[in-house]
Amino acid sequence: MDNKYNIEKELQYGAKIISELNTCNKTLRADQLKQNKKWGRERKQWDQKRKKWSKKLGEVVIKNQNLQFENASKDISLANSKPEIDIKSKEITTLRLLTAQNDAVSTQKEILKKESEVMSLKSELIDLKNELVLKISELKHLKSEDILKSVIGRDIEKNISNSSNISVVSEPSKSLRQYFVSRKSMNQAKKINTIILDNTNNKNTPIPEESVIRGYASSPRDYFQDK
Repeated sequence: MDNKYNIEKELQYGAKIISELNTCNKTLRADQLKQNKKWGRERKQWDQKRKKWSKKLGEVVIKNQNLQFENASKDISLANSKPEIDIKSKEITTLRLLTAQNDAVSTQKEILKKESEVMSLKSELIDLKNELVLKISELKHLKSEDILKSVIGRDIEKNISNSSNISVVSEPSKSLRQYFVSRKSMNQAKKINTIILDNTNNKNTPIPEESVIRGYASSPRDYFQDK
């Protein structure tokens, strides 16, 4: 009986252990399932992130390749366009030089034109001055002629008045004297006109009118005194 009791007791204990093991196993399996689910979710997230980063990495790689291709194309284009750039640079430099030369030529032409205009104005001014001097000379000459004519007229009237008081016997000598007076007066007038013109043309100081009158008025008497 004791053995049987012990066996039953051991069987109960074994059943209890088995039950606890089953319970523990279920718990472990449940925990494992939870962990597996968690790992599955994390793995899924990791896969999504990996795919996302792989996609971005692919885009970056493609972009990098495109940039490399563009850089290579630009290098090739730059290498091909460098001679053209050099030609354009030379053309620009040449155009600048031509523009500067044209500006210099235009400026020089303008200066020459202005100088020509100034010279023309100076020439016109000189002509006007000469014309003015000529007009002044003509006016002085005309004025001198008027003065001489007035003096000659007064002398002739005076001689005629004086001759009326002389006798008939002295008339031949009076006529001869008047002839010499008239001739002397004409020669003196021509001489005075010549002196006035020479002084005017040479821009010397003109002879005062009073001295001309005095010189002419005294010449007939001096002539006959010399005779």
